[in-house]
Amino acid sequence: EFPVQYSLHAMNDGDELILVGRDLSVLADTQQQLISAHFVIEREREKHRGKDTQFRILLEAINEPIMYLSASTGFIVDANAAAAGIFGHETSSLIGKELNSLISGDGQNNIMELLVARAITQETQPLPIQILGTDLRAFLTTKLFRAAGERMLLCKITRSDNEMAPAKDRDELNILES
Repeated sequence: EFPVQYSLHAMNDGDELILVGRDLSVLADTQQQLISAHFVIEREREKHRGKDTQFRILLEAINEPIMYLSASTGFIVDANAAAAGIFGHETSSLIGKELNSLISGDGQNNIMELLVARAITQETQPLPIQILGTDLRAFLTTKLFRAAGERMLLCKITRSDNEMAPAKDRDELNILES
């Protein structure tokens, strides 16, 4: 019933024996707490894996090109196949690249500053970009959020011809290209 550890000791040249018991209930309680904590952690991991799977399926099911960027580094943290296709990459090779390495024009060096500033001010006008090595022009719309202590940008990409873009966007695209 009670967790006790016994040890037998010989006394007086082995003529007498003494049985000493040590109460292990505190250790047993601690072990039970550790086991319970382990089960809680496993349940949380399983929930996290389930949510991650749902996120991946949703991201890939969306036909609209979407990517997540680190606001501080400009690196692509995640993207769907539609976004990867616009940049001419597979999704796995797009992740980890800097956004400015995928676009052309003089504005590429400060693209993250522009995107973060637009997200902070909740600018609704998309930012025009030129895809590196192609004639493809696109527009980026961002939303700033915090996840796991890091500022992130949800970035929607809209393909467009320069002629189809609003006049204000054409002017900004021409600035980025020059």
